[in-house]
Amino acid sequence: MGKKSKGKTTKALPRAKFFDSDGGVSTEFDNVLEDIFGRFDADADGALSPEELNAFARACNEGDPFSEEEMEEISTYFDVDSRNFLTLKGFKEMMITQSGGRPKDTWRDLERLGYDQTLQVPEKATEETSETTSSPSEPQASSEKKVPAKSVEQLGKEQLSKFLADVKAARSSGDPAEISRVTELLKGCQQSEHPLVERLLSELTLETKTS
Repeated sequence: MGKKSKGKTTKALPRAKFFDSDGGVSTEFDNVLEDIFGRFDADADGALSPEELNAFARACNEGDPFSEEEMEEISTYFDVDSRNFLTLKGFKEMMITQSGGRPKDTWRDLERLGYDQTLQVPEKATEETSETTSSPSEPQASSEKKVPAKSVEQLGKEQLSKFLADVKAARSSGDPAEISRVTELLKGCQQSEHPLVERLLSELTLETKTS
């Protein structure tokens, strides 16, 4: 915390919204997701390779990459190309899924990428993120410095991984009680009305009826 400034105080700007009044992704958030994707798509081939995807993870997770299990879950549940690289569509699906159920996690990720509550990013933060993406295989000291030492909360990607693992486990077990439990979790995300949640909810509901 810095010292309290003297004189006039500046009113805090209202926090931007991830979803609009109709439940669709807001234009501002959609633009941010495309911007982030572009930053980490180092070779501009329209998809994130494992190295590029891990550069994103490191920028949001104190230098730590995704685990092999998390990478497998991402490629299973979100859109990938023939090389198994995460597409822009898949990246949006991943972030929208997290934002629908755990918006605080997305705000933490965005903050670590330099965005403020209006979904704008200062020039300095953009330059620091560009340094992170330029060498995805090396530990990023600058990324670690931007994260407060006292911040030890789980990142969105980790919680998202657990959430998707619950869905996967429930569907594999075929246990009506487990499927019902996960269905209720999905219903809690329906405020976003994004395609992935709707698709999973529809499939689980069908499985419950046929079991």
